[in-house]
Amino acid sequence: MDQSGFKKTNFLWVYVILVLGLLGLVDATYLTYSSLSGGGLTCPLTGGCDIVTTSSYSHIAGVPIALLGMLYYLSVSVLALLIVRTKDTKSFRFIFYLSSLAFLFSLYLTYVQFFVLRTLCQYCLTSVIISTLIFFVSLFFRNKYQNNPNS
Repeated sequence: MDQSGFKKTNFLWVYVILVLGLLGLVDATYLTYSSLSGGGLTCPLTGGCDIVTTSSYSHIAGVPIALLGMLYYLSVSVLALLIVRTKDTKSFRFIFYLSSLAFLFSLYLTYVQFFVLRTLCQYCLTSVIISTLIFFVSLFFRNKYQNNPNS
């Protein structure tokens, strides 16, 4: 997947991933700020944000999951930008692997919200939706190049 097999029309998918990554970064940054500042999280749609973001499931080894999400979205955004700037899609493999892990972890966290905590955080669900979209776009993009690397 180098630049010889990467047509300009396919950059649309990379730009979609870049925009989604930046949106996820904004969402995760807000969640991280709220977590680290100890301030309450306003959640007008679902009302359960504070319960979710202060639960024992909201940290891994003392590190807020939102901070890990922030690092994930930053990484995806930087990798997508690298592809756009260099026209070399070798970095795309990392986007696919990162998004696969994030998708699986998002499924777990969604399960925790619905069935363990029995409340929802709209910002957390926004992150789930964004990470899922990144995964499916990267899956489509990856499959497209496995089936026809010169498209």
